[in-house]
Amino acid sequence: MPQRPFIAIADDFSGAAEIAGTLHRHGLSVQVTNDLGAGLPQAGSALAIDADTRRLTTREAGDKHQQLAQRFAKHALLLYKKTDSVLRGHIAVELKALLRGLPHTQALFCPANPARSRTIKDGRYHVHGTPLDQTEFAQDPNFPIQTNRVTDILPEFTSLPVDILPSRGQLFIADATTEQDLQHWAANLGNEQLPAGASPFLAAHLQNLGHKPAHLESAPTFSGPALMISGSFSENSRNTANRFKKRNWPVIELTDERPAPLAN
Repeated sequence: MPQRPFIAIADDFSGAAEIAGTLHRHGLSVQVTNDLGAGLPQAGSALAIDADTRRLTTREAGDKHQQLAQRFAKHALLLYKKTDSVLRGHIAVELKALLRGLPHTQALFCPANPARSRTIKDGRYHVHGTPLDQTEFAQDPNFPIQTNRVTDILPEFTSLPVDILPSRGQLFIADATTEQDLQHWAANLGNEQLPAGASPFLAAHLQNLGHKPAHLESAPTFSGPALMISGSFSENSRNTANRFKKRNWPVIELTDERPAPLAN
């Protein structure tokens, strides 16, 4: 099993927390930070970095990732670039900035999440069988999705069917409709390729490196009061909030325009 430190870079805090959970479930001690200059992890442990670039301009996002690349290029590390699974954010700019500073020459991008029915087939993205541009993500205030053809959303990428491996080019976005597809891409990663995508591809990559899931997911239990925080306005988050309300659990919406105190 490789004994190099593992670094995962996300573009927001929820993404960093998500991949930290994936790293932890695969037996790695992991720290989450938003400090780009944080100390590097030891061999066999990991660092999940919130670069906080989703809300920045394209140029600012690229500059931050180039800064990280220049720093990490000096060390023997395993790297993963975490992105939004439905292609929001400054994905191409951030990956190209990393490739400019790192020894990798290509990025293999696998954002699909088959366990949540977020799949890419023949270069088209579907959520539970619905084209991506016909879902709630079409109304995203910052990165509205207007098509489900992935290379129209990300025109600098080359679409890869499952039976074709990357060849000439720099940025590749992979088809994946099953967990086996994710394992296929992880098994075919070359040393020249930077892995990128959602947390399921990270899990497949870790398993291919020899890390077995060591922490199984279980339903949480609470012995006292608990505070649950969601940073998403997705349909799933809204449905969860509605279920809480039906149980007469207090739900507070916090926005920049309408802050609210916590209930007693």
